[in-house]
Amino acid sequence: MNFPSTPWNTDDAPLRGLRVLILEDDEDLRASLAEHCLAAGAEVRDAGDLKTARDLIDEAAFDLLLTDLQLPDGSGHDFALEARVRTAHVRVVALTGRRSEDEIDASRAAGFDAHVRKPLEAAVLIDLLAAVARRRS
Repeated sequence: MNFPSTPWNTDDAPLRGLRVLILEDDEDLRASLAEHCLAAGAEVRDAGDLKTARDLIDEAAFDLLLTDLQLPDGSGHDFALEARVRTAHVRVVALTGRRSEDEIDASRAAGFDAHVRKPLEAAVLIDLLAAVARRRS
């Protein structure tokens, strides 16, 4: 993922003021996602496994959850359902390398707001996260 090395201007940062939880087991990808969400104005916490993500979601109310679907200790689909119970207003975005329509259907069934496939352009992801966040009720 390629992002500008300089953060957006504070006034136009697309994720300004949003709390984002990133759940991704690939450490390098997780760090890159976190760095760029921060640059886009978000407050970011990240986890590499479900246990850590559960602890984090109990500590704070997140606006957005960006989660991989295949995790070493479980399913991102299952965690999305849990996250909705723990933080009713959270918006959930799946980030996966899988390409099957069954996977997209499973994401819809789990209540995901969007399902994006890796790899993707970082700016596209930030735009998507901002759009999903604006759908908050």
